[in-house]
Amino acid sequence: MRTTRSRETYAGLAGEFNPTPRMIYEMMIRPRWLMALLRNGYPRFATIAHYAQSKNTNEIIRYARQRMGGAFSWEEVARYRDAWKARWR
Repeated sequence: MRTTRSRETYAGLAGEFNPTPRMIYEMMIRPRWLMALLRNGYPRFATIAHYAQSKNTNEIIRYARQRMGGAFSWEEVARYRDAWKARWR
């Protein structure tokens, strides 16, 4: 089951992207970030857009939430742990 992480909720990614007054305030107090946003547009999920067959951010978020798992199985945890241990020996 895909979980909603607190950082996703805080960033506005728990559902459709709808900037709140707080998000707009936080954008305004970070001028370098805001200038990058104005120059490049808001973040896009370019690696997922192809699979979602859409360039609309809200549609891509919806697609990702429907199809991507959010939790690792214990087998995956063991595999990553073993790979990490092997790398740092």
